[in-house]
Amino acid sequence: MKQYKQGCILGRFQPLHKGHAHLIEEAPKHCEKVLVFVGSSQAKRLPQNPFSYEERAEMLKTVFGDRILVAPLPDLGLGDVHAWGDHIIEEAKLYGCTVDCFVLGEELKNDKWFSPNVRAQISLLEIDRIDIPISATKIRQALLADDKKTFAEFIPEGLISHYEEYQRIVRESQQ
Repeated sequence: MKQYKQGCILGRFQPLHKGHAHLIEEAPKHCEKVLVFVGSSQAKRLPQNPFSYEERAEMLKTVFGDRILVAPLPDLGLGDVHAWGDHIIEEAKLYGCTVDCFVLGEELKNDKWFSPNVRAQISLLEIDRIDIPISATKIRQALLADDKKTFAEFIPEGLISHYEEYQRIVRESQQ
C-alpha cells in the first residue's frame, strides 16, 4: 500500500526533459495512480511552446507507457492564485481522479495555488531534483537553433524522433 492514492503532476513539458522524467519516475513510488496534466495544452509552434499537446502526450507515453494517465490542461490566465489550483483538482475529477497528493519539484509557489479548503485535503509531495543542470529554455533554444546534440543531452532516450519531426515541420513551413 502506497502513501497516497492519487497523485497529480502539472508541467508544460516543452519538451519533456530528464528533470521532468525524474519527477514522474518518483511519483509512482508514493502514489497508487499518477495523473500528469500537460499544461498550456492549447499552445504550440511558439518559441516558448514549440510542441503541441498531442506531441507532448506522446513523449510522456513513449517514456512512461501506461504507468501514468496523461491529460490536457489549457491555461486559464489566472496566475498563481487559489482558483488555478482548485481548477486543477476539479479537472482531475473529469479523469476519475480524486487527488490527495500534488507532486512537485522545488516549486514552492504551488502551495499558493490551493484555497485553504482544498489545501487541507491534499498533500504536497516535493521530489528532490536530480543533479543535472537543466534549463528548459536552453533545450528549446537548442531545438530552435537545430542543435540536435544539446537537445539530445537533456531529454530521455527515445524522444529524439520528436526533435527530428519538429525540424521537418519547421522546414516544410518555410518552403
